[in-house]
Amino acid sequence: MKLNVDASYLSPTDEALVAGVCRDSTGHLIDGFASSIRASSALQAEAIALNSALKFLLQRGLETDRIIVESDSLVCVEAICDPEKRPWELRPILDETLTMKLRCPNLQIIHCHRGANALADCLVKAHRASLLPPNWASHLPIFLQDLVLSELPVNSLICA
Repeated sequence: MKLNVDASYLSPTDEALVAGVCRDSTGHLIDGFASSIRASSALQAEAIALNSALKFLLQRGLETDRIIVESDSLVCVEAICDPEKRPWELRPILDETLTMKLRCPNLQIIHCHRGANALADCLVKAHRASLLPPNWASHLPIFLQDLVLSELPVNSLICA
């Protein structure tokens, strides 16, 4: 399973948005989240997005599943992997995230390039524009359908 997360910070306010999209091993959308939050910077919003992703997984009882969480925030991913790289303003959020990560033995948090995070980015923008219905994960809006389909992997036959 893979969970992509993204955030959007609305400067100069303290308003931000986070979103995550969860897919199964075949790339099909299975669930997700989008919410408004308070943050003091874009970096803090990205850290909260990672934190929200782990809360999302734990609330669904997925702590023992093999899961990859992807974020396009290299600073946040590096800060999770190496405590010495944690910016002071992110320490409380990332400490909580790391505590949750310890409960998920098969979880990996990795960096992805912005292009690989297109659906999570689109969810954040749709939520900001109030275009995301509450049941978006089970009844995918038309404006998201093409993007979801374009990101599905091409089926291939593997012979062992």
